[in-house]
Amino acid sequence: MEACIDIAGLVLRALDATMPATYAERFSVLEQQDVLSSDTSDRMRKAAGFRNILVHRYGDTIENETVYEHLQTELEWLIRYLREIRDLLDESAEPC
Repeated sequence: MEACIDIAGLVLRALDATMPATYAERFSVLEQQDVLSSDTSDRMRKAAGFRNILVHRYGDTIENETVYEHLQTELEWLIRYLREIRDLLDESAEPC
């Protein structure tokens, strides 16, 4: 998730877009810039929120099973996110 957040920041800088205050908002701005689909943006915002829960240990403890289930369902969305970013890069690439 950290890499996806970093990639979002790099893309926003390359697009000269406003850098939002939160990690989750980065995905909203990418949607507004027509980089991400609405579904992908929504799921990435949720994943960023779950990342915050894990990193900052909100709610005391999180069961390993909860983390495992989350990763199983979110993996598909991480792949979609990377594909949509790749599509942007393919469109932006200058011919050699």
